[in-house]
Amino acid sequence: MFKTSRAIALFVIIFSCPPLVAKSGENCFSILAGSAATRDGAVYFAHNEDDPLPQIVNFMKVPRLTHTPGEVVTLKNGGTLAQVPETAAFIWLQMPGEEFADSYMNEFGVTISSNQCSSRVEKADLTDGGIGYWLRRLMAERAHSAREAVTIGGKLVEQFGYLSSGRTYSVADTKEAWLFSVVRGRIWVACRVPDDKVAVVANCYTIGEINLSDAGNCLGNPDIISYATKKGWYDPNHDGVFIFRKAYSAPNATYSIRNLARWWRGVTVLSGTEWDLKKPLPF
Repeated sequence: MFKTSRAIALFVIIFSCPPLVAKSGENCFSILAGSAATRDGAVYFAHNEDDPLPQIVNFMKVPRLTHTPGEVVTLKNGGTLAQVPETAAFIWLQMPGEEFADSYMNEFGVTISSNQCSSRVEKADLTDGGIGYWLRRLMAERAHSAREAVTIGGKLVEQFGYLSSGRTYSVADTKEAWLFSVVRGRIWVACRVPDDKVAVVANCYTIGEINLSDAGNCLGNPDIISYATKKGWYDPNHDGVFIFRKAYSAPNATYSIRNLARWWRGVTVLSGTEWDLKKPLPF
Protein backbone atom coordinates (compact mmCIF):
# COMPACT_ATOMS: atom_id res chain seq x y z
CA MET A 1 0.00 0.00 0.00
CA PHE A 2 1.28 3.48 -0.83
CA LYS A 3 1.77 5.69 2.19
CA THR A 4 0.11 9.09 2.02
CA SER A 5 1.63 12.14 3.63
CA ARG A 6 1.44 15.89 3.46
CA ALA A 7 5.22 15.91 3.43
CA ILE A 8 5.36 14.90 -0.22
CA ALA A 9 2.95 17.58 -1.21
CA LEU A 10 3.73 17.78 -4.89
CA PHE A 11 4.92 15.30 -7.50
CA VAL A 12 4.28 16.97 -10.83
CA ILE A 13 5.43 15.84 -14.26
CA ILE A 14 4.48 18.33 -16.97
CA PHE A 15 5.17 17.56 -20.60
CA SER A 16 5.97 20.72 -22.51
CA CYS A 17 4.26 21.60 -25.78
CA PRO A 18 6.53 22.32 -28.77
CA PRO A 19 5.38 25.93 -29.33
CA LEU A 20 6.36 26.84 -25.77
CA VAL A 21 9.93 25.52 -25.58
CA ALA A 22 13.04 25.20 -27.69
CA LYS A 23 13.13 22.17 -29.94
CA SER A 24 16.32 20.79 -28.44
CA GLY A 25 14.43 18.52 -26.06
CA GLU A 26 16.81 19.60 -23.30
CA ASN A 27 14.63 21.90 -21.23
CA CYS A 28 14.00 19.74 -18.16
CA PHE A 29 13.45 21.71 -14.99
CA SER A 30 13.21 20.70 -11.34
CA ILE A 31 12.39 22.49 -8.09
CA LEU A 32 12.90 20.93 -4.66
CA ALA A 33 11.92 22.73 -1.47
CA GLY A 34 12.84 21.73 2.07
CA SER A 35 10.15 21.45 4.72
CA ALA A 36 11.11 24.69 6.49
CA ALA A 37 10.95 26.62 3.21
CA THR A 38 7.27 25.86 2.52
CA ARG A 39 4.18 27.39 4.07
CA ASP A 40 2.70 24.07 5.18
CA GLY A 41 5.95 22.45 6.33
CA ALA A 42 5.94 19.93 3.50
CA VAL A 43 8.73 18.79 1.19
CA TYR A 44 7.86 19.95 -2.33
CA PHE A 45 9.18 18.35 -5.52
CA ALA A 46 8.16 19.50 -9.01
CA HIS A 47 9.64 18.38 -12.31
CA ASN A 48 9.13 19.29 -15.96
CA GLU A 49 10.29 16.52 -18.33
CA ASP A 50 11.10 17.84 -21.78
CA ASP A 51 12.05 15.42 -24.55
CA PRO A 52 11.77 15.49 -28.35
CA LEU A 53 8.25 14.84 -29.61
CA PRO A 54 6.31 12.76 -30.44
CA GLN A 55 6.17 10.84 -27.16
CA ILE A 56 4.00 8.13 -25.69
CA VAL A 57 3.67 8.29 -21.91
CA ASN A 58 2.60 5.28 -19.87
CA PHE A 59 1.50 5.47 -16.23
CA MET A 60 1.83 2.13 -14.46
CA LYS A 61 1.56 0.79 -10.94
CA VAL A 62 3.96 -2.06 -10.17
CA PRO A 63 3.22 -4.13 -7.04
CA ARG A 64 5.63 -5.13 -4.31
CA LEU A 65 7.43 -8.28 -5.45
CA THR A 66 9.34 -11.07 -3.74
CA HIS A 67 12.26 -12.69 -5.52
CA THR A 68 13.82 -16.14 -5.43
CA PRO A 69 17.34 -16.75 -4.10
CA GLY A 70 19.92 -16.54 -6.88
CA GLU A 71 17.79 -14.24 -9.05
CA VAL A 72 19.78 -11.56 -10.89
CA VAL A 73 19.08 -8.21 -12.50
CA THR A 74 20.48 -7.82 -16.02
CA LEU A 75 21.33 -4.27 -17.02
CA LYS A 76 20.71 -2.92 -20.50
CA ASN A 77 24.30 -3.47 -21.67
CA GLY A 78 24.69 -6.88 -20.08
CA GLY A 79 25.98 -6.19 -16.58
CA THR A 80 24.42 -8.22 -13.79
CA LEU A 81 23.90 -7.88 -10.06
CA ALA A 82 22.13 -9.92 -7.43
CA GLN A 83 18.44 -9.24 -6.94
CA VAL A 84 17.25 -8.30 -3.46
CA PRO A 85 14.70 -10.53 -1.67
CA GLU A 86 11.91 -7.96 -2.05
CA THR A 87 11.34 -4.90 -4.22
CA ALA A 88 9.00 -2.05 -3.40
CA ALA A 89 5.76 -1.22 -5.14
CA PHE A 90 5.95 1.93 -7.24
CA ILE A 91 4.18 4.23 -9.64
CA TRP A 92 6.12 4.35 -12.90
CA LEU A 93 5.90 7.12 -15.46
CA GLN A 94 7.43 5.45 -18.52
CA MET A 95 8.46 7.07 -21.79
CA PRO A 96 9.10 4.16 -24.18
CA GLY A 97 12.24 4.58 -26.25
CA GLU A 98 13.75 7.18 -23.91
CA GLU A 99 16.62 5.84 -21.83
CA PHE A 100 16.79 8.67 -19.30
CA ALA A 101 13.26 10.07 -18.97
CA ASP A 102 11.28 7.74 -16.68
CA SER A 103 10.12 8.90 -13.25
CA TYR A 104 9.18 6.92 -10.16
CA MET A 105 7.41 7.21 -6.83
CA ASN A 106 7.58 4.13 -4.62
CA GLU A 107 5.39 3.00 -1.75
CA PHE A 108 7.70 4.65 0.80
CA GLY A 109 7.33 8.03 -0.88
CA VAL A 110 10.75 7.96 -2.57
CA THR A 111 10.33 10.01 -5.74
CA ILE A 112 12.88 10.26 -8.55
CA SER A 113 13.24 12.30 -11.74
CA SER A 114 16.29 13.68 -13.53
CA ASN A 115 17.86 16.43 -15.62
CA GLN A 116 20.56 15.83 -18.22
CA CYS A 117 23.80 17.63 -17.29
CA SER A 118 26.77 17.57 -19.68
CA SER A 119 30.12 16.85 -18.03
CA ARG A 120 33.72 17.30 -19.14
CA VAL A 121 34.36 13.56 -19.20
CA GLU A 122 34.50 12.16 -22.74
CA LYS A 123 35.73 8.64 -22.04
CA ALA A 124 35.64 6.54 -18.91
CA ASP A 125 36.29 3.02 -17.76
CA LEU A 126 33.01 1.11 -17.51
CA THR A 127 32.30 -2.37 -16.19
CA ASP A 128 30.09 -4.53 -18.43
CA GLY A 129 28.97 -1.52 -20.44
CA GLY A 130 28.11 0.63 -17.43
CA ILE A 131 24.76 1.65 -15.99
CA GLY A 132 22.25 4.22 -17.22
CA TYR A 133 18.59 3.31 -17.66
CA TRP A 134 18.51 0.93 -14.70
CA LEU A 135 20.02 3.32 -12.16
CA ARG A 136 16.84 5.12 -11.10
CA ARG A 137 14.76 1.95 -11.42
CA LEU A 138 16.94 0.10 -8.91
CA MET A 139 16.88 3.09 -6.57
CA ALA A 140 13.07 3.15 -6.69
CA GLU A 141 12.77 -0.60 -6.19
CA ARG A 142 15.15 -0.82 -3.23
CA ALA A 143 15.10 2.44 -1.26
CA HIS A 144 13.02 3.23 1.82
CA SER A 145 14.16 6.87 1.92
CA ALA A 146 15.71 9.48 -0.34
CA ARG A 147 18.99 9.17 1.53
CA GLU A 148 19.03 5.41 0.98
CA ALA A 149 18.19 5.92 -2.70
CA VAL A 150 21.22 8.14 -3.37
CA THR A 151 23.43 5.78 -1.37
CA ILE A 152 22.25 2.85 -3.51
CA GLY A 153 22.74 4.91 -6.65
CA GLY A 154 26.25 5.94 -5.68
CA LYS A 155 27.30 2.35 -5.04
CA LEU A 156 25.94 1.29 -8.44
CA VAL A 157 27.80 4.12 -10.20
CA GLU A 158 31.04 3.08 -8.52
CA GLN A 159 30.42 -0.57 -9.34
CA PHE A 160 29.55 -0.25 -13.03
CA GLY A 161 30.37 3.30 -14.09
CA TYR A 162 27.81 5.75 -15.48
CA LEU A 163 27.55 5.42 -19.24
CA SER A 164 26.19 8.83 -20.24
CA SER A 165 27.90 12.24 -20.08
CA GLY A 166 26.25 13.33 -16.85
CA ARG A 167 22.96 13.86 -15.03
CA THR A 168 21.41 15.20 -11.86
CA TYR A 169 18.76 13.01 -10.25
CA SER A 170 16.29 14.79 -7.99
CA VAL A 171 15.28 12.49 -5.15
CA ALA A 172 12.76 13.29 -2.43
CA ASP A 173 10.77 11.56 0.28
CA THR A 174 8.43 12.75 3.02
CA LYS A 175 11.27 14.28 5.05
CA GLU A 176 14.20 15.15 2.78
CA ALA A 177 15.14 16.22 -0.73
CA TRP A 178 18.50 15.39 -2.34
CA LEU A 179 20.38 16.25 -5.53
CA PHE A 180 22.36 13.29 -6.85
CA SER A 181 24.80 14.28 -9.60
CA VAL A 182 26.67 11.69 -11.65
CA VAL A 183 29.48 12.02 -14.17
CA ARG A 184 30.45 9.62 -16.94
CA GLY A 185 32.51 6.98 -15.16
CA ARG A 186 32.47 6.47 -11.40
CA ILE A 187 32.33 10.00 -10.01
CA TRP A 188 29.19 11.06 -8.13
CA VAL A 189 28.08 13.41 -5.39
CA ALA A 190 24.80 13.79 -3.53
CA CYS A 191 23.84 16.80 -1.44
CA ARG A 192 20.81 17.20 0.80
CA VAL A 193 18.71 20.27 0.13
CA PRO A 194 18.71 22.13 3.47
CA ASP A 195 15.30 22.26 5.12
CA ASP A 196 15.16 26.05 4.73
CA LYS A 197 16.35 26.13 1.12
CA VAL A 198 14.94 25.63 -2.37
CA ALA A 199 16.96 24.00 -5.16
CA VAL A 200 16.36 24.97 -8.80
CA VAL A 201 17.84 22.68 -11.45
CA ALA A 202 18.00 23.20 -15.22
CA ASN A 203 20.17 21.10 -17.57
CA CYS A 204 23.43 21.72 -15.77
CA TYR A 205 25.05 20.78 -12.50
CA THR A 206 24.13 23.06 -9.61
CA ILE A 207 26.00 21.53 -6.65
CA GLY A 208 28.79 23.84 -5.55
CA GLU A 209 30.89 23.34 -2.41
CA ILE A 210 30.93 19.82 -1.02
CA ASN A 211 31.96 18.39 2.34
CA LEU A 212 32.15 14.61 2.31
CA SER A 213 33.03 14.60 6.01
CA ASP A 214 29.48 15.81 6.69
CA ALA A 215 27.78 12.51 5.86
CA GLY A 216 24.42 13.75 7.06
CA ASN A 217 24.26 16.25 4.21
CA CYS A 218 26.81 15.22 1.59
CA LEU A 219 27.83 11.87 0.10
CA GLY A 220 30.05 11.02 -2.82
CA ASN A 221 32.96 9.21 -4.37
CA PRO A 222 36.01 9.92 -2.19
CA ASP A 223 38.10 10.50 -5.35
CA ILE A 224 35.91 13.34 -6.59
CA ILE A 225 38.49 16.08 -5.90
CA SER A 226 41.64 14.09 -6.69
CA TYR A 227 40.20 12.96 -10.05
CA ALA A 228 39.41 16.56 -11.04
CA THR A 229 42.89 17.61 -9.94
CA LYS A 230 44.51 14.84 -11.99
CA LYS A 231 42.54 15.91 -15.07
CA GLY A 232 43.57 19.56 -14.64
CA TRP A 233 40.02 20.77 -13.94
CA TYR A 234 40.87 21.90 -10.42
CA ASP A 235 44.09 23.32 -9.00
CA PRO A 236 43.96 23.44 -5.20
CA ASN A 237 46.87 25.91 -5.18
CA HIS A 238 45.11 28.51 -7.31
CA ASP A 239 41.37 27.77 -7.53
CA GLY A 240 40.43 28.13 -3.89
CA VAL A 241 37.48 26.11 -2.59
CA PHE A 242 36.54 23.11 -4.73
CA ILE A 243 33.27 23.77 -6.59
CA PHE A 244 31.77 20.62 -8.11
CA ARG A 245 29.83 22.29 -10.91
CA LYS A 246 32.85 24.38 -11.91
CA ALA A 247 35.18 21.38 -12.01
CA TYR A 248 32.94 18.86 -13.76
CA SER A 249 30.49 20.79 -15.96
CA ALA A 250 31.16 20.78 -19.68
CA PRO A 251 32.57 24.12 -20.85
CA ASN A 252 29.83 26.74 -21.14
CA ALA A 253 27.12 24.38 -19.84
CA THR A 254 26.44 26.15 -16.55
CA TYR A 255 26.29 29.64 -18.00
CA SER A 256 24.77 28.92 -21.39
CA ILE A 257 21.78 31.21 -21.84
CA ARG A 258 19.27 28.34 -22.06
CA ASN A 259 20.31 27.09 -18.63
CA LEU A 260 21.15 30.37 -16.95
CA ALA A 261 17.85 32.01 -17.91
CA ARG A 262 15.72 29.21 -16.44
CA TRP A 263 17.90 28.92 -13.37
CA TRP A 264 17.99 32.68 -12.73
CA ARG A 265 14.25 33.12 -13.34
CA GLY A 266 13.36 30.26 -11.02
CA VAL A 267 15.46 31.70 -8.18
CA THR A 268 14.10 35.20 -8.81
CA VAL A 269 10.45 34.10 -8.72
CA LEU A 270 10.87 31.90 -5.66
CA SER A 271 12.91 34.42 -3.68
CA GLY A 272 10.83 37.44 -4.66
CA THR A 273 14.04 39.32 -5.45
CA GLU A 274 15.66 39.79 -8.85
CA TRP A 275 18.88 37.83 -8.50
CA ASP A 276 22.09 39.65 -9.40
CA LEU A 277 23.72 37.68 -12.21
CA LYS A 278 27.14 38.79 -10.95
CA LYS A 279 26.58 36.79 -7.79
CA PRO A 280 26.79 32.99 -7.76
CA LEU A 281 23.37 31.43 -7.72
CA PRO A 282 22.42 29.77 -4.42
CA PHE A 283 22.10 26.04 -3.80
